[in-house]
Amino acid sequence: MDNITFKECVSNADAAFSNSQYEAALEWYQKALQESADDLHCLSRAGAICVMFKKFDEALQHFENAVSVDSENGDNYFNLGNAYFFCGKYALALKQYALAEQKGCSEDVLPRMYYQYGMLCSIRQDPKGALVQFEKCEKADKEGTMGLNPDLISEKLKMYLMLQDYENAEQTAAQLIMVAPSEYKYYAVYSSILTAHGKFEKAVQVCEDAENYAQLTEEERFSFMFQKAAIYADAGDTNKEYYQKGYDLLNNWLESNPNLELAQKRQALATLAELCSKMGEFDKGIELVKQVLGKSDALLTSKSEGENQKTSETAYSNEPMQSGKAWDDQVDLMLQTDMEMIQDNIDAGLIDEDMGANDENGNYDENGNFVHDYGDIFAGLISEIPNVSDETRSEEPQEEPSQKQELEESEREKLSYVLITCYLGKDDYSQAYDEARRLMTSSDTYFAYYGRYVEALAYRKICKDKQKVDYKYAQTMAYFRTQYLRNAADPLPNLFRVRMYAECGEFVKAKELTSIMGEAERISLMNYIKQCEETKA
Repeated sequence: MDNITFKECVSNADAAFSNSQYEAALEWYQKALQESADDLHCLSRAGAICVMFKKFDEALQHFENAVSVDSENGDNYFNLGNAYFFCGKYALALKQYALAEQKGCSEDVLPRMYYQYGMLCSIRQDPKGALVQFEKCEKADKEGTMGLNPDLISEKLKMYLMLQDYENAEQTAAQLIMVAPSEYKYYAVYSSILTAHGKFEKAVQVCEDAENYAQLTEEERFSFMFQKAAIYADAGDTNKEYYQKGYDLLNNWLESNPNLELAQKRQALATLAELCSKMGEFDKGIELVKQVLGKSDALLTSKSEGENQKTSETAYSNEPMQSGKAWDDQVDLMLQTDMEMIQDNIDAGLIDEDMGANDENGNYDENGNFVHDYGDIFAGLISEIPNVSDETRSEEPQEEPSQKQELEESEREKLSYVLITCYLGKDDYSQAYDEARRLMTSSDTYFAYYGRYVEALAYRKICKDKQKVDYKYAQTMAYFRTQYLRNAADPLPNLFRVRMYAECGEFVKAKELTSIMGEAERISLMNYIKQCEETKA
């Protein structure tokens, strides 16, 4: 071995490592190892750099060589465990960490080993175990710097949230801001935790601190402004004055930023519309939604092209549904058109003509009676039909493809939800019915359920034929019952069933179902049942 060459290689490697020139450092450590293959310092540093560059096979080789050189040094096992950890071989990592603890580690390695133990607990969804290991990590740290590490603190925060220990989560989030006051994401997390516990004014203050002290991009400033508006919206549930604060905040921001990007303007208007729906200003909310939709309100999302486009558009015109006989005639026309669509699809071989002979297109009600459900079939076809008349379509100029900035389907669904809230608030059940038909095709479970529920509710309010109304409610409740039996862990189907039983006057059944629900849902639904009982009385 050439001692001078070896020392020079190590010196060069260490200098490059100190200056974060890791590729150069790795080359020099490898040259040094050519002179002295058993040098633990070079083996450890080379292995660590290989892990950094995801060269795991090389890293494992270096660390295994280090273990062979000194099998009684726990630090070597710790390094080997880290290589396994970062390549996703957690069981092998745990084995090496245990050997490291058994052999004994140096003072600077021991707290890091406990940290890695905590990370393994976190990966296997063991928050209590993780918190124990993180505490051991901090106690083993003689310098006291691990407790100031944002990575460690953020991991503890995740564990407290997983345990729903919100008091400690709040304290830990505050610590994160203390150790990393320029990181905007920590302010966002802290503000969200405060909001969830009704500490609205403090949550707003945290957002304002972020605007003053964190290093924010323009997009992040935009996000915090919306987070403040969302806090006011949540606070309005207990004090309606906050709704107005949120509205004023967004409205003033819109007025002072006339040249916003289209997506930002849409988000602001949509949030204003939602706030209006909460404040009871339904007409204003509807107008704001229409501003967001613009010409894109013509259709939701066309799911297919071709034959289905020939379906009669007049059966689902943009005119609002009417009550009384006019409504009944229109329902009959809709049903007739639906049956024609089905027959066309049967003739084309797209639908099995025996589809009514099995349960896939129907559900059983509470009494075991089969209720046929054409809803999903019809809704899919309806979504393909533009919601404008032929005259309107011919008069409007066609946009160039490059100019189109269509709403995402999820955005349109949120707007439908706001519109339904406003229409129901105005007792405009015909418009609510139309929007509900849109929403019930949503891929979002809650929106789809809500659309189906409102469709039945609006039908009940408008249609004068009790037999048709009863059938619609039986059909919808049977659907929700089937969804519940498919996934009993989901409370949503029963939530809507309870409401519908109460609306039908089936108060005993409604109350019976609330007994299996969570306390918050049960209290809310019992209040709704009481309202329905008082209305009926």
